Amino acid sequence: MSETAGTDRYGNGQPSLVYRGHVDTTAGATSHPQLIGRTDQHAPTDTISENLTGITTARDLLRDITVSCTRQ
Repeated sequence: MSETAGTDRYGNGQPSLVYRGHVDTTAGATSHPQLIGRTDQHAPTDTISENLTGITTARDLLRDITVSCTRQ
């Protein structure tokens, strides 16, 4: 892919970010998944890269994630 003014050299923007956490299904329990890596945005993959170099604004969109379990 050739680079021209305004072209995103990373392809389609930032890759998907991957978070991991333990989800406790006990009513009232909470957990906080953590950012662990990213996918490759140029090709389908089943590999998670821990290299977050170049990840900028997407990393700040979800600064703190809380997963909670409620009983209905």
